[in-house]
Parts: sequence; C-alpha cells; structure tokens
Amino acid sequence: MPLAGPPPLHPPLRPVVVRRTYRDAPVFAAGARRSVRLGATAGQRIAAPCTGGVRFAGRVAGGSPVITVGCGAWGLRVTVGGITPALPRGAPVRAGGRLGTALGSELGLSVRRDGIGYVDPVPLLAREAGPSTPTVLDVPRRIQRPWRAAPAVHGLRTVGTSLVEASARASPTADRSLGLTGSVLGATGLLIWAARAIAVRRGGRRTTAARRAALRR
Repeated sequence: MPLAGPPPLHPPLRPVVVRRTYRDAPVFAAGARRSVRLGATAGQRIAAPCTGGVRFAGRVAGGSPVITVGCGAWGLRVTVGGITPALPRGAPVRAGGRLGTALGSELGLSVRRDGIGYVDPVPLLAREAGPSTPTVLDVPRRIQRPWRAAPAVHGLRTVGTSLVEASARASPTADRSLGLTGSVLGATGLLIWAARAIAVRRGGRRTTAARRAALRR
C-alpha cells in the first residue's frame, strides 16, 4: 500500500538488496510477509531510517534483537530486526545516525503506520536511495498454505481456500443439483428407517404368537 506524504526512509545499509519482498495479506493469514529481508554482513553498521525516538530495543518472544523507531508526526514506526541495538529505549535518533550493527547476513525491516497498518517499506527506501536503487532478489521460502484472496460472495470477502470460496465458484445449476440430491438422500433414509421399524414390529408379533401357542400345548 503506497504512502502519500510521509518522507522517504533513510536506507539502513548500502547497497540495498531485498532478499524477501513484502506481501500484503489480512491479519493472521498464512503466507503474509509484513517485513522485507535485506542482505547484510555480520558486524555491518546499521543506520537509523528516520529522525525520531527509540520506542523499543530488545528481544521479542525470545527471538533475535530488534529496535523500533518512531518517525514523528506521520505515525510511522520502523522496526529493524537481526540487529544489536546501540541505543536504549527512549533515546533520540537522527536519520542516518548509528542504530546498531547487523548480527548476520539478513536484516528484517518493517514499517507500520498508525491507523493503516503495515505497509511496504521498499518504495520509501527507493525514494531516498537515489541512484542506488534497491535490488530485489526475492528468495522463495516454502509456505505450506500460501495466502490467496478468494472471490467476493454477496459483498463478503473471504480469505484463503475454503468452502465459501468453493460455493462462490459453483453455478446456480450446481446448487439446485446439490439440493435435489440432498432431498433424495433424506427421503431414502426415511424409507429405510420405516422399513426397519415395520420389520421389528412383525418380528415381535411372531414371537408373541409362538409363545402363546406353546402355552396352549
């Protein structure tokens, strides 16, 4: 989702090589990528993407260290992962200033805007990079259930492959056929149940008659 108005982001490192691109998707959808992966070198200096203040610096749920910078009036929050933070929470920072050092060969970068959600950071980096345009080298990863938008059903939007999506693709003729098949199956089941009930009753009557005949003897 492009941003209208916010200033460009300062590249956290150069050259900017995008190894995994951003993939927009609804919240909690499988296959969503809310961050991009940038190629890096262990120990490489990481620059602040904007002027603002450090909102968080540390580990999240036992993962690799991250640092989040609030970028001022536009409500942007930029999070850089795979980094050893050089600044504590609450510290001021200027765009291009030292933010920390890379831990390994990849750097995670995500951008969130208040009231909108996660957005693609690459266009903002491209506006600042100038002649050094980001190189996109997307490395695919195995995703068991890649996200795919389903067609609208009576104004409702579904996520992923589901029964709703299957019913959206079905024709009215198919719907009528399914309804007729269900009616036939229901009637057949009712007839089978009635036949079994009659057989049980007849069997009971025969048993009673046999007992009475035995007593008369």
